[in-house]
Amino acid sequence: MTKQASPDYIQLRKLISSGYEPVNISINITPDSERATIELRNTKNETTKIQSSEEDVVLFGFSIKQIFNRQGMSITGEVKDLGLFYDTIEKFYDPQNKKFNEAVNQVINGKVKMEYVPHDLLLKFLDDPTLKKYEPYLKLRDDYYVIKFLHVEHLKQVYAGLLAIRNQKSLKTKIFDTTLDLFRKAFHHDPNFVKNYQLFQKYNKADATDLLISSSEDLDQDKDKFDMLSKRNGTPAKQGLKYVVESYAALAETVIKILNIIRAAIEIENGMTDPLPSKGSVDNWLRIKEDKNYGFIVDDFDPRIRHGKAHNNYQIDVDNNKINFYTEGRVREIAFSYTFDEFRRMWLRLHLLLSALVVAVCVEQAALTGVMLESGEYKLLLAGLGNFKEIKRGGSRG
Repeated sequence: MTKQASPDYIQLRKLISSGYEPVNISINITPDSERATIELRNTKNETTKIQSSEEDVVLFGFSIKQIFNRQGMSITGEVKDLGLFYDTIEKFYDPQNKKFNEAVNQVINGKVKMEYVPHDLLLKFLDDPTLKKYEPYLKLRDDYYVIKFLHVEHLKQVYAGLLAIRNQKSLKTKIFDTTLDLFRKAFHHDPNFVKNYQLFQKYNKADATDLLISSSEDLDQDKDKFDMLSKRNGTPAKQGLKYVVESYAALAETVIKILNIIRAAIEIENGMTDPLPSKGSVDNWLRIKEDKNYGFIVDDFDPRIRHGKAHNNYQIDVDNNKINFYTEGRVREIAFSYTFDEFRRMWLRLHLLLSALVVAVCVEQAALTGVMLESGEYKLLLAGLGNFKEIKRGGSRG
């Protein structure tokens, strides 16, 4: 038989339905009684207070918590199962790394079988527009320490890439360090690293791991192609340059994706509060190019030479040692040209630019992910997963 709600609880629910939100809760416990004092406020900043010793009101007071949503914003609501909530919080408490080390041993000894890619699941979870089906994401909570260990191993690989570039002490190093420093200035402002991570992802148009894999494959194909050409004992200039142009256009696609993050980071550093999530490749390029501190990053790079557009839209003029690129449309006009020497310089520069930018994005995404995994905001987000009803301003419950 369902117990009937008390009059105090009914009044409390009516206040919440009319737009009031609990803002301050205190529960006084004595040997003989429990008494809840709940202060509520509406969107007009009007306040009211309910004091009650009714069991359902006291339980409501205990269940009201503040956690964080996937955008890193603090939200107020009701915990459905307090026992599960506190068990989850206790699970994340590991001051001496005992739970972490246990997970490490399980992975090393082959006792963990991952049937999903943690990084992909995390991205999907934080980007899910509705979260109506939360059950698949419970793995992020249940496998927390295994995921943390796997990410630490990933960080080691990323750090090795960082050292490899920094030890070169070259132009690639300068581009890499400048880009990474820009990311730090733009995306590390908030003490809440769920917010920082989401801000970075807002402008990141391709996953860093995917960029690393695709760029590595492109560079390998590039090398194989030119190894093959070198064995032909001489290739006609027109045919050889055709391979160079198409190689440039393919490799440029990855750089073009990264330019969006760099453009947004520059705008954020310069004080823009909400840059556009995405701009066209040429707009991004021009915005970076005009910046006195970061313009050199895109020196000798031209995003107009793209894989799809460049395929049939250029002509190699051997007589004048030029490569002409044409406008699209029925009337073919020369849009821009580069001499053979200029394009050779651009092609060589693209290889170091691609490597520097891809590793910079990998380092930044890995660093932001690592700090977020350790953050209280992320742990509270997981603690409320499937076990929390938000009380939204205006009286609805999410």
